[in-house]
Amino acid sequence: MSSYLLIETCLTGDSHAVHNFLDLAIQLSEDNHAVDLFLIQNGVLLARIDGEPRLSALIRKPNVSVQVDDFSLLSHFLKSSDLIPGVKVAGMSTLVKMLTQPNYKPIWH
Repeated sequence: MSSYLLIETCLTGDSHAVHNFLDLAIQLSEDNHAVDLFLIQNGVLLARIDGEPRLSALIRKPNVSVQVDDFSLLSHFLKSSDLIPGVKVAGMSTLVKMLTQPNYKPIWH
């Protein structure tokens, strides 16, 4: 089992590749890999309650953690109560710590 850090910066309307990226996260979790999905910039909009359905499915998986960047959240005038239950708010320091952990495989989109 490997640990993956997937970082999403786009919204599904920005790029069709976002669907593929979320599908990758789902596939990795189904293959029993640990997946941390970190949403920044426009990517935080995926985590809205009325946002991306794939994210709702992904967050229910036991080996998946979804976090949104606090600054990006504020930049889009969102609060933690606007997010899908289970999504955590974190700062860039959390992302940096995750990026520097050994044996983590980061993928940035």
